[in-house]
Amino acid sequence: ILCPNLETLTLSSLNIQKIWPDEQHATCSNVQDLKVILVHGCHRLKYLFLDSLVKNLVQLNKLEITECENLKEVICTRSFGKKEGTAQ
Repeated sequence: ILCPNLETLTLSSLNIQKIWPDEQHATCSNVQDLKVILVHGCHRLKYLFLDSLVKNLVQLNKLEITECENLKEVICTRSFGKKEGTAQ
């Protein structure tokens, strides 16, 4: 899904372990305009971003994470993502 003008992303009460598929992290440039990311109640979520995606979040100025009890890392390494088994 391409959303090149997306500035705010809100995720709430989703039953997912990851937000973006691993294979798209390295080339995912459609997040460059994101300014706000809000994540609430995504209890199965283990991490938000792979390190390869973070470099594209150049406009991000607000990241809010609440009640995500299984979140281990905000930014994870590729080895963590593969090791933990990121199947949804």
